[in-house]
Amino acid sequence: MKTPTFCWRVSLLIPLAMGLVAHTGRAAPMDVALEQSSESCQVYYFVEITLRVDGPDVANPFIDAAVTGSFGPEGADPVAVDGFCDSMDGTLYRIRFMPQSPGTHAYSVTYRQGDFQRSFEGSFQATDGGRKGILRVDPEHPWHFIWEGTGEHFFLNGTTTYYLMGWDERTIQESIDRLAGLGVNRIRVLLYGRNHDRPWGQPVVTGGDFALHLEPWVAERPNDIEDPGFDLTRFDVDFWRKYERMLDYARERDVTVSVIFFIGGQVLPTPFAEGSEDEDRYYRYGVARLGAFSNITWDLGNEHDFHRTYPDWANTLGPKVNDWDPYGHLNSAHNKTFRGVDWIGMQLIQRWDLGQYEYVIGQREQQAESGRIVPQVIEEYGYEDLWENYPGHRDLDSRRRCAWEIYFAGGYQITGESARRGTGVEPDSGGGWVNGRGDDTMILLEFHQPMVDFFTSFPWWRCAPMPDLASAPGKCLAEPGQRYAVYLPGGGSVTVYIEAGQYSARAMNCRTGEWVDLSPATAPVYTTSPMPDTGDWALLLNRTAEAADTSPPTPVSVIPAEGGTELVVTFAEPVDPATATDPDHYAIDGLTVESAELVGDYGHRVLLTVSGLERGRDYGLAISGVADRATPPNVLMEHESLGFGLARPELLLSLSFEEGGGDRAANDAPTDAAFPFGRLIGGVRWSDQVAGPQAGASCIDMGIEPANRAVDLVGGPFRPVGGLGSFTITGWLNSRDNTVGPGGNRILTTINHGADGFDLVMLGDGSLQLSVNQWPDGLPTRSSPGKVAADPDAATSNWTFFAVTYDSTARHDNVHFYFGDADTPAERDVSIDYPVGVVGSQVGPSATVGNFNLATRTDGTSDRMFRGLIDEIRLYGSWDDGAGALGVEDLRRIQAGEEIG
Repeated sequence: MKTPTFCWRVSLLIPLAMGLVAHTGRAAPMDVALEQSSESCQVYYFVEITLRVDGPDVANPFIDAAVTGSFGPEGADPVAVDGFCDSMDGTLYRIRFMPQSPGTHAYSVTYRQGDFQRSFEGSFQATDGGRKGILRVDPEHPWHFIWEGTGEHFFLNGTTTYYLMGWDERTIQESIDRLAGLGVNRIRVLLYGRNHDRPWGQPVVTGGDFALHLEPWVAERPNDIEDPGFDLTRFDVDFWRKYERMLDYARERDVTVSVIFFIGGQVLPTPFAEGSEDEDRYYRYGVARLGAFSNITWDLGNEHDFHRTYPDWANTLGPKVNDWDPYGHLNSAHNKTFRGVDWIGMQLIQRWDLGQYEYVIGQREQQAESGRIVPQVIEEYGYEDLWENYPGHRDLDSRRRCAWEIYFAGGYQITGESARRGTGVEPDSGGGWVNGRGDDTMILLEFHQPMVDFFTSFPWWRCAPMPDLASAPGKCLAEPGQRYAVYLPGGGSVTVYIEAGQYSARAMNCRTGEWVDLSPATAPVYTTSPMPDTGDWALLLNRTAEAADTSPPTPVSVIPAEGGTELVVTFAEPVDPATATDPDHYAIDGLTVESAELVGDYGHRVLLTVSGLERGRDYGLAISGVADRATPPNVLMEHESLGFGLARPELLLSLSFEEGGGDRAANDAPTDAAFPFGRLIGGVRWSDQVAGPQAGASCIDMGIEPANRAVDLVGGPFRPVGGLGSFTITGWLNSRDNTVGPGGNRILTTINHGADGFDLVMLGDGSLQLSVNQWPDGLPTRSSPGKVAADPDAATSNWTFFAVTYDSTARHDNVHFYFGDADTPAERDVSIDYPVGVVGSQVGPSATVGNFNLATRTDGTSDRMFRGLIDEIRLYGSWDDGAGALGVEDLRRIQAGEEIG
């Protein structure tokens, strides 16, 4: 067990933040007296020092006087701590000291008001009460969490309870008890929020014992949602005391709380300006009051990017909060990632719907490449039954399946119960993710309990996602040579590639938590019998006996990447670096293996650089001389040739817009049987203003004024996109106006409201931006600016040919942008690293050109349409390898109106 240690931090005192500005009048109270809450406390609890001010004469006790202090174990350097005003009249100030190790702790406290100063010293005893302590990143396994006090690993199983503080205290405590009883160990709770009745379209209204508005500051009109009249220099101490009582109640039930300072996209999301003194004062006061609670983490702002500059705002404020916090609680900001920075303690990510396994693996890869690993937490993947596009789209079962995928990818999740049982609306027994209350009919969290039981039955923190070690569609999490866990979303059987040894095997019914024993497993290949039904199952193999490793490394697969210039070879176990990176140990008929290198974190993948790979031709890879890492090593002397080939890209969508009239545009791709045409809606017009003969005789004109004009491909969700490992989008654009709505104007989208699918948009600076399985906002996947120029007349000379390619199999440069025109062949513009995995399977309700698809398009989103002419939209893809990411020669043939082979 890890020995608890004291985490030393120096807190910089910023005068305006905690009120060290002197009042210009008389600045001397009659007296200041100190009270200590107790002579001792348990480690990770706190001693509270109260300063009672006799005859206060400050105009504003929150900014005209301040309390500061320091404390620590005897013989050690003290750590600085902020105190806080806890009365409206300036008669009461407090400061809290939370020890992190047993023994005698000495402290000093100072009250300052202008030139007046009164200091005190004291001490208390800290005893080891076995408290779990503060949540930390596990230094040995930094994808995971550990309790500092006990050394136990923390299996995060959370839920959202935004407006929990809008309830009376009895309901708050009943809600925490209910959630803790269902195995929830983390809740998300707003410190400040403000909304009208029926937020997000949910049946939740203010009334009785509940309110949809929270007042951390004194308000002239607290019930006025839009104009409460906050005094940002004075805090409502009754509200803060209520929040503290909630934290104390949750702490004693081992429930951690994500303290959310504000939430975007609401009425008056923040009453203070970005980077202002009011902002600093609010955050520093919050840290001073709440920091001594061991069961918290900080969330700077939920959907902060709606109202704050990303990433600059959080990258400035985050380090400040860390400096102000003497205990170093984990810190982050919801729904955006912050790579390569030191202030975050975890990533709080919003990514909706299924396809989470591949997505989280991609997030881990990006995090590792940043040079600093922290846990990945998917805090929103769609709440139960919220914004369903069709029955079952986001029901209990789909949310449960998302959670399983997240855990199998080595991430953590926070879910959200249905709010449909209502608050202030019949039957008035719920509120779910909106405010945390629930009743016995709400069973989502009961269905999460088997997940907790499954993963806590083995040391999950030692395992990593290894998709190549299980046959599709199995999703593998493994500690090779010790244990293998595989998620089977639709039952059936699965093949697992395992290292030498003997393993017990059993499977859990993910819906009921019941275990079924399977036949024992032996290396190198284990294939299960079919699962008892076609629901989802979780397989677990645990090593049971030591056995000499006498088997050579088994090649599992070979997949072309980087357009056929690289091959990724996966073995069932880690291989010896010296023998695995010798190009002479690999042979391909008619080709030269130029180099070989180990890639990835687990030593079982080798990247081969090759030359001359032709599309459509079958190849075989022979491997010999590669050894494993056993003692003595086992050498693969010869192995049956592994077949592979660079697949031909599939033409999935082809809208040539040759009709010149009517409300239909034919899909000329082989997918036309299921998706025969796109329907022109909202007043999309035809135009003969095309780029030239290569672009046909007509195109579509989306117009200029915002409206819900679009071309929706009929046939429902464009399923061919699901599972694509690589793809290319090409077309011609002639913009009349580069004015864009938030997030950009859509060119082609299959995205499921920010979840599975892809989204190609144009931004106001004339650049294009791509996203896969997430909204594009803030992503680095942008072309250079000025590539799409605006001309109100849409002259022929203004046409731009574009192409964007995506390859999930590539080590780097996953996205490429290309541009040309009627006279200039396409050239590569930029290349960007964007390893987010294959396209998810739960794509939006249609593929749509020129606007949002029906998953998002409403009257309020009509400003996201492309404003100009669009022609010759094509989509190519490959599910097996990188062949769907076309090279420049193929793109030039498409640009010239030719077919590609």
